[in-house]
Amino acid sequence: MAIPDQVAARILAKCGRHCCICRRFEPLHLQVHHIVPTSEGGSDDEENLIAICLTCHSDVHARVPFGRRFSAEELLGHRRTVERLLEEGKLRGQADPHETIDRLISRITSLLIGKTSGEKQVPSLRPDSVEHLLNTAKSKGICYSPDRMMHFGMEEEMARRIAKERAALEELLDTGLLRHVGGQMFILTHTGFLAADAILAAGSERQGGFSKQDDCAGG
Repeated sequence: MAIPDQVAARILAKCGRHCCICRRFEPLHLQVHHIVPTSEGGSDDEENLIAICLTCHSDVHARVPFGRRFSAEELLGHRRTVERLLEEGKLRGQADPHETIDRLISRITSLLIGKTSGEKQVPSLRPDSVEHLLNTAKSKGICYSPDRMMHFGMEEEMARRIAKERAALEELLDTGLLRHVGGQMFILTHTGFLAADAILAAGSERQGGFSKQDDCAGG
């Protein structure tokens, strides 16, 4: 059952449309999240709800090896802290001019298309790397090395696909958008999630019409 609109409105108003985890002002990129999931008995009461941005929402649901997940107590603490800071006038009710979504989109777009900045050329991500980034974000930020699919009897087409995915993975590692956590597992960094959010917000047509057909976490 969906959270009633009037309840969601009160939650968003109390935090001034700031994300309660990263504390950024995100007027159009917030979701109202259950602190205790309804599947575990959580209710739609205001005390059990928190406003968080799309990126932090992904982090809340992510499961990574050796990582400490967000507890209900921590989420509640974050929400109360943001409400207090807003009441004390320590959080602005407008976007930080140094961290607006437009600036983030512009920065990520520059990375993707190799836009020049002064005399320095910003390295561009290949379309395959962009596709890999978005598919990893869609897979809760987790992907695996394509080398796990290698075997002696594979066809040339499969070998080429593995080589392409390996090159994309290496580029995301080099740019700090992806991190190796051990074995054949890799996870998106916070910057990687922000990059994926910005690309989707900007619209795929601005990035050269890349496709999103293959799931990098697939076999």
